[in-house]
Amino acid sequence: MTSRRGVLRAVALGGIGGVAGCSAITDDDGYDPGTLVIENRHSLAHVIEVRVVDGPTTSPAVESGRSGTFAVDADETRSYPEFVTEDGRFGIEATLSSDDETIEFVFNPVDAIGDTSSGTYATISVDGSGQFSWTVSTVD
Repeated sequence: MTSRRGVLRAVALGGIGGVAGCSAITDDDGYDPGTLVIENRHSLAHVIEVRVVDGPTTSPAVESGRSGTFAVDADETRSYPEFVTEDGRFGIEATLSSDDETIEFVFNPVDAIGDTSSGTYATISVDGSGQFSWTVSTVD
């Protein structure tokens, strides 16, 4: 049986790709590297649980088991700057509480150690039809 960590490693080695849901690399929307964006375009409010499940073993995000539970109203977007700001590939797991759907993805929030001017941020979305997905976007 393949472990979740094994799946995350395979995705990391293959580059950014979808384990579940939609995946993409898009352009900057003004967020800083390491920001977590929770976007709800659905007509219902949702609760989304997010956890850092893998990454560099010395990272505070991994050592502390960084996680959060985020309530978002219908048609609301919230951002959480500095959710993960260390260099390295991080495995993220998100669960949509209303139906226990879970998505997993990998992203590297900072391009180089100490360089917070470039990198990526992650968006976890519920679209208008209730579809749960993720996107990784570059910061210019």
